[in-house]
Amino acid sequence: MSVQVLPAALAAKIAAGEVVERPASVVKELCENALDAQATAIAISIEQGGLRRIHVEDDGDGIAADDLSLTVRRYATSKISSVDDLAAIRSLGFRGEALASIAAVSHLDIRSRTAQDLAAQQLSAVGGEHIEIRSTAGPVGTAIDVRHLFFNVPARLAFCKSPQAETQRIIQCVQHLALSQPAVRFTLNVNGREVFATTGSGRMEDVFIAMHGHELAEQLIPLDDPLVQGVLVQPTVHRGNRTGVSLFVNSRWVQQRALVYTVTDVYAELMPDGRYPLAALNLALPVEDVDVNVHPQKSDIRLRDAARVARQLRHVLRSVLAQHVAVQPMRQHFQSMDSWRSPGTQPSADQTRGAVDLFRPPDANGGTSGIGPPDAAPSTPAEFRVLGQIGAMYLIAEGVDGMYLIDQHSAHERVLYEAVLKRLPEAQSQQLLEPQSLTLSPTHVQWLEANVEELQRMGFALESFGAGAWLLRAVPLFLAEKGHDWGQFVKTVIEQKDNPDYRGDPLERLRWVIACHGAVKAGDTLAHEQIVALLGALERCDLARTCPHGRPTMVRLSHAQLAREFGRT
Repeated sequence: MSVQVLPAALAAKIAAGEVVERPASVVKELCENALDAQATAIAISIEQGGLRRIHVEDDGDGIAADDLSLTVRRYATSKISSVDDLAAIRSLGFRGEALASIAAVSHLDIRSRTAQDLAAQQLSAVGGEHIEIRSTAGPVGTAIDVRHLFFNVPARLAFCKSPQAETQRIIQCVQHLALSQPAVRFTLNVNGREVFATTGSGRMEDVFIAMHGHELAEQLIPLDDPLVQGVLVQPTVHRGNRTGVSLFVNSRWVQQRALVYTVTDVYAELMPDGRYPLAALNLALPVEDVDVNVHPQKSDIRLRDAARVARQLRHVLRSVLAQHVAVQPMRQHFQSMDSWRSPGTQPSADQTRGAVDLFRPPDANGGTSGIGPPDAAPSTPAEFRVLGQIGAMYLIAEGVDGMYLIDQHSAHERVLYEAVLKRLPEAQSQQLLEPQSLTLSPTHVQWLEANVEELQRMGFALESFGAGAWLLRAVPLFLAEKGHDWGQFVKTVIEQKDNPDYRGDPLERLRWVIACHGAVKAGDTLAHEQIVALLGALERCDLARTCPHGRPTMVRLSHAQLAREFGRT
C-alpha cells in the first residue's frame, strides 16, 4: 500500500481514541475545562453509564460567541500560545484536543455565555461535522451535552464495559475531581438519582467523608505541610488494594506510581501485610519541575527529581503519623478466676501459681543480649513501670492510664528497624571471622554498586571481587551472633528487587528483614534490666506502636476496663 494522507474525519477518530478512552474520559475532560474556566459549581448527569448521555454544566466564565466554533477544531486552545508555555503549565487542560475528540465520536451540543454577552450561543455537531451555531437563552457559564458516545466507532464501543462498570468509573472520576478542588460544589446524578454531592466548603476532609462515609470522620488525620496537604486515615482502617490512595500534584489528579508506592510503604510499617491505607494528598511543586505533557489523558506526570520528592514525602508522612498513631486498646474481656472452675470448687495449685507468676520478674540470668546500645545506662520511660514477662513472649508494664502488654519480638524489631533506618550506633558493624561470597548477575551488580554506600551505613561491609563476585566482610553488630548465611541473605533480597509481589524497594525490605532476624524471639527470657532498656528504646522510636510489618507492639487495658472486670463500676 502506498503512503497516503488520512482523511480529516478518520484522523479525528483515531485521535479521539487516545483522548476519549471511555465515558469517564469525557467527564474528566469536560470538568477540567470547567475548572479552568473558574467554575464554583459543576453539575454532572449521566445515563446508561455515560454511553447514552453525559451532561456537564458549570457557572464558569463561559466561551465568547466568536470563539465557540473553534472549540471543536483540533489544537484549538486558550491555555497556551508558545513552546515556552509548555515548561510551566498551570491549567488542567492545554492540548486543544478534548472537545474536538469528543465531538468526533458523539452527538455534541455546547451552550455557553460570558458575562459580556447578552445571549448564549449553542453549537451542535454530529460526529464532528454538520456544525450549526445559533443564539439561545442561558445563564453565564457552559453546558455541554454528549449523546450516543462512540455511535460511529463500533470497535471502541465494543470495548466499553457494562453501564454499571462505566458508571463506577465516572463516580470515581468525579470524586477525585472534587477532592482536587474542595472549594467547588460538585453534584453527580446517575439515571436521575443524585449519588454524590459536595458542599464546596474548601475542606478536603469534607469531600473525603462524602466519598468514603461518615464513619471515618473520627479516623482522619489532617495534613498541612508546605510540601503536601490533605488527609490521612488512621492505619487501623485499611483496604485490600491501593485504590484508597488519592494523589494530586498541584491539584491535578494523577496516578504516579512511585509516589503512591511511597505512601503505601510508609503505612506498611503500621498495618498488616497485604493491606493498604486510605489517604488523599495534594503535593505543591514548582510547575517547572513537573511535566504534565507525557500522557494522552494527562493521568500521569514526570517529575524533575522524583527521588527527592519521594524522600521528602516519606519524611512528612512518617512525622505526622508518629504523632497520631495510638496504642490499640485491648478489646477482649478477661475471664475471671471463677470461670476457671465449676461452682463450689477451688482453683488448682497450677491455676493459682499461674496467676501469681503473671507478675513475677523473670530470671535475671536468662536474658538475651543485644537490646539497646551496649554501653547505655538503662532508663525506664516516665509513663511505664516494668512489672515483668509472661510466657517468655510478652512484657507487662504499668502506665498512667492502665496496664500494657508488649510483644517483645515486635517491640525489639521496631527498635532495630529504626536504628538501621536512622543509622544509629546500634547498627554499627561486626567483622565476620570469614568473609562470605556473593555472585550476582550484571543487573544486580549495577544495583549493588549504586547502593553499596547505603548498605555500609546499615552495617554491611561489601567489597567487589571482580566478574560479578562480591565479598561480605561485616554485618550489623546485632546480627553477628545469629550465625546466618548473610551473604546468601543479602543476595536473595537483591534478586527480589524486580519482583512485583514485594512492597517497597530492596533496601526497605532489607531493613525489615535484618530487624526481624536481629530481634529477640518468642521464648527468649529477658532480665528486668533488659526489659527496661527495651521499653526505653521503644519509646524513643518514631512509630513505636507497630512493628515494621504493621503488627501492634503493645495493647492497653485501661483502668476503666479493669474496674469493669472486677465489678467496681
